[in-house]
Amino acid sequence: MESYNLRGKICELWPTQQKTEKFRKREFVVEVNSTNERGTFIEYILLQLVQNNCDELDSFNIGDMVIVRWSLMGRKWGKKGEEKYFTNVEALEITMITKGDGTGNDVIEDQLPLGDDALFEIPKNDSIPNDELDDLPF
Repeated sequence: MESYNLRGKICELWPTQQKTEKFRKREFVVEVNSTNERGTFIEYILLQLVQNNCDELDSFNIGDMVIVRWSLMGRKWGKKGEEKYFTNVEALEITMITKGDGTGNDVIEDQLPLGDDALFEIPKNDSIPNDELDDLPF
């Protein structure tokens, strides 16, 4: 499976969860800057480590700037004739860029000018009906 990299700041970090006798996972969130045709935004990406890789987060803290190599993982699960599908963003490797102060108040590199409302305006395009400009899934 292909892997990708993201660069950002750890903003949430939870303890390892023992889900079953044979499976454990540890979740964390990385704050990243994302730019598209509508502007620049802060995105919060929930990632997980599984099994023995959970221990890899022990040397990291909230506020640390990191590069995370990750992959999308999909699983099928069934019980009593009902099938469900899960997609997870699984961290494969975490590399420290700079240590944070542990508070999460560290400035993200290329910090966004969050007071600028122009970053969040939808570009005017008369060829697209207004109801199609909203791409939110809810």
